[in-house]
Amino acid sequence: MGGTSPPARRVPGVLAPITPSRLNFDALRALDLEGLLDGILDVLVDERAFEAALLPSAVLSGAVNRSTSRNMLHHLPDLLRYGVVEQVDPALPRVILPCFTVAKTDGSLRLVHDGRKLNDLMLPPPPMLLPPIHDVVSTLLSASFVIHTDARSWFYQFGLATEVRRFFGSRLAGPRGSFTTVQLCSMCMGWKWAPAVAHRAAMVLLPAADGAVWVDNFFVCGASAGDVAARYSAYLERTRLANAVMHLDAQGAGTPQQQFDALGLSATW
Repeated sequence: MGGTSPPARRVPGVLAPITPSRLNFDALRALDLEGLLDGILDVLVDERAFEAALLPSAVLSGAVNRSTSRNMLHHLPDLLRYGVVEQVDPALPRVILPCFTVAKTDGSLRLVHDGRKLNDLMLPPPPMLLPPIHDVVSTLLSASFVIHTDARSWFYQFGLATEVRRFFGSRLAGPRGSFTTVQLCSMCMGWKWAPAVAHRAAMVLLPAADGAVWVDNFFVCGASAGDVAARYSAYLERTRLANAVMHLDAQGAGTPQQQFDALGLSATW
């Protein structure tokens, strides 16, 4: 069910909790009145659609890129528990993506996949449709009330069909030259199509008439407290239908300084 879940505890040096894939693609398509997702979600759920997005010159003989990812095997229990990967036969993946972690500001670790080997095989993604940042700022400043929320592990909420997962393999280095092979069950940020998928889906959940979106950040705007509350309620209903999981510790912002703070920007007034 869409909505929120209790905040996960962040532990320094430990992989940050990841929200498992659970988006309802059929509901997203039904909510998509502008055709923003036409064809783009098919690449996640249909192997033929994914292969159609490969370059005509792409050669997939055996597993492309056989590099192993070091210092990752000890994270495997958490990755399996979060539903981010599945352990598979080494012969199954068609593309191997290196993975690693980087430290977040709270000391926990963010999972990162290097998608360049796969990206080199694929056609350019559809336009992301990301607005200029000054347009987002203008939308915020023109509203009397703004409510900001963001999605939990937004990219990982987009599940991959079993057949498509074979293009998102990784080899986790073990002792004495051994390795464990896994496949992603969810979309990763390192794949060049992912930003367009994520941002366009966000635009479906919060249409421009009700505010502004920036990938996984949602700004519901209104001319009055009642107006923004009604728009926010409609936004929550769309997230519920799509089974999207959000951080819902939202705060209303009613001044330009607060609106800039919500964006993570600084300004002098």
